[in-house]
Amino acid sequence: MNAANETEPGDIELLLPWHAAGTLSRRDTQRVEAALASDPELARRYELVREELGQTIHLNETSGAPSARATQALFAKIDAEPARRPAASLDLGAISHIPIIGPVLFAQSPLAYIALALAVATGWVINRTAFGLEIRACGENAEVAATLAIPVKQRQTACILFGGITAGLGGAYLSVVQVNAFVENMVAGRGFLAVACVMLGRRRPVVAFLAALGFGLAEATQIRLQTQYPELPYQFLVILPYIAAIAALVIGHARRGVKTA
Repeated sequence: MNAANETEPGDIELLLPWHAAGTLSRRDTQRVEAALASDPELARRYELVREELGQTIHLNETSGAPSARATQALFAKIDAEPARRPAASLDLGAISHIPIIGPVLFAQSPLAYIALALAVATGWVINRTAFGLEIRACGENAEVAATLAIPVKQRQTACILFGGITAGLGGAYLSVVQVNAFVENMVAGRGFLAVACVMLGRRRPVVAFLAALGFGLAEATQIRLQTQYPELPYQFLVILPYIAAIAALVIGHARRGVKTA
């Protein structure tokens, strides 16, 4: 019994950082609070632990890495905001009400049409303009492009900024149109599908756009299948878009191998 009592303060002291972070179970929290109330020295050490934890959180937040508590508080404020109306889709009159194809082609969000326009415009710039030729040269061999007096860094920076803008438009579509709210981890791995689209496109933005449509169709299909076949484990249906991406990459690689041969 005496040995157990002697080791208990050490065990309690090991729990102090977790108590300061608020991650202990209810039982352990009661143990720590009882020990703090009866041991002034332990209470002094706990204050030091809390001060060190506060300094660490402040350092992380000032360096651009918000703490878990700050993130949870932000999401709580977002959840407390009043519900917004969904982003309006375009209404092109009678053609928007054509059975089947009307809602699909002529009643989408403006962001969908902006994405299509960007794909066509980007493909034209890359393949039909001198600026696009410089971009391709910088991507294929930056050293050779520099010897031709092409501002490699400027072209690379412009492409990175454009890619960031288009990725932001994709995030805006998720939060404003598809989900109509901001949810943590709402991207849910779609970035890997975007990489697959780029690999399939091979400098052809329109092809990448069509690949994205194909993956979107696969995702919509798995959502419908979940409602029609609730007895099936949803995990098998959720992976459908990723299986489609892997299959498309394998088939595309095989076709390129055949053409090379």
